[in-house]
Parts: sequence; structure tokens; C-alpha cells
Amino acid sequence: PRNAASPAVSQVGEARAKDFSFLLRPDIYHPLTPLNVPLAFRNSPKQPDPAASLDELLAKGHFRAAAISAVQQLTGSGLDSNVVDPTDSSRIFSLLYTRLACLTLIDATPLAAHEVKALEDLNNARAYVDDATGEHLVPWELRVLNVRLQSLGFGDPRRAVMSYHELAREARDRAKRDEAARDLWRARLHDLGVKVAGALVDMGDLPGAAHHLASLHDTGDAKVVLSRA
Repeated sequence: PRNAASPAVSQVGEARAKDFSFLLRPDIYHPLTPLNVPLAFRNSPKQPDPAASLDELLAKGHFRAAAISAVQQLTGSGLDSNVVDPTDSSRIFSLLYTRLACLTLIDATPLAAHEVKALEDLNNARAYVDDATGEHLVPWELRVLNVRLQSLGFGDPRRAVMSYHELAREARDRAKRDEAARDLWRARLHDLGVKVAGALVDMGDLPGAAHHLASLHDTGDAKVVLSRA
């Protein structure tokens, strides 16, 4: 059975797989009505094909339809949707990231900020860290997006600054230890630096944001210049 209270752990053979059935509950997700879609777009001849896959919807920029499709797959509510294995963390978090990212892209960030609360605390190792490998089960992109959405959802912008710094410590440590992926972690560290500035702007601390951006090191590919702008 799905547990609405907190992440559970289920026994699968001899291996213990995390049970994420609490993220598959339909009541978590809000319906997207066409009322906020301009009439010209509602009647556009370029509506997405109802049979299009999620990848096709994303590739063609149909983010509203993609957000709906992601939830249908998560909850098994679509006509052709199969029930998601509650221990299939890779698929669940991929669909959830698609849902939340698409909501932000269609100017439905308040809905995303409400739905992301279902994740609760991603720092909960018992819930979100693989017991065998010690790796975090939630993709990095979702962990980063979760920071801003949860800070909005709980009305606490300071929470975002602290959470970004926690992720930055992890990225810095991984950059030191993982030589093969050092460039990736350095790029992620730079991205977090920019997001800290964004969080400071959300807090109304514009001088602090400007000072923080000025302290970022140039990566040599004009990203810092663009970020400052």
C-alpha cells in the first residue's frame, strides 16, 4: 500500500529498495485547466498530438502537455499509462523533475512550489540515499530545482540560500575526489553560485546579490558575464 505519511523501505528479494509510492498519489498533483491559456493558443491548429510521447512533447516545446503527461505516468491515470513500480526511483524522479520544470516554464510556479512539498526533506539519508552505494537517488537537477521551489512553497527565501550552500559543499567535495567528473562538478558549483545570487534577489538583498556575483570567478566561457547581466 502507498504510504502518505513518509518514505518507506520495502524488501525486494535480499536487497532493500526504497519505496516511493508516497509520490505516486494523485491527490498530490493539481489539474491543469485550459482557463489560463489564451484563447488563440487554445484554438491553435498546432496542438500536440494526443498520442505523442513525453519525449516528443518536450522536444517540441509542448510543456503544458508534458506536465500533464508526466503526472499521468506517475499516477497511472493516463489511458495508456502503466502503473509505475514504486521502487523505480530513476523513472519516478525523472517524471517528477519533468513535471516541476514544465510547471515553472508555463508560469505555474506556485503549483510546482505546492507539489514539491511531497518530497519533504531530500537530506533525509534514510529516505533518499542508496543503502548499498551511498549515492543520492534524486538526480542533481531535481535537487537543485527543489531548493527554490521549497523555499517558495514554505515562504522562506533564506532556506534557499542555506540549501544552495549545502549543495555547493557537496559539489566542491566531489570535484576534489572525482577527477573524471571534475569539470562537471565545477560547472555545477558555478551554477549554484548564480542561484545563490537569485535567492538573494528573492530576499530583496540586491546589494548582497551584486556583491556575490562580483565574487564569482570567471569560467572562461562568458557564463559569469551573462550571469552578472
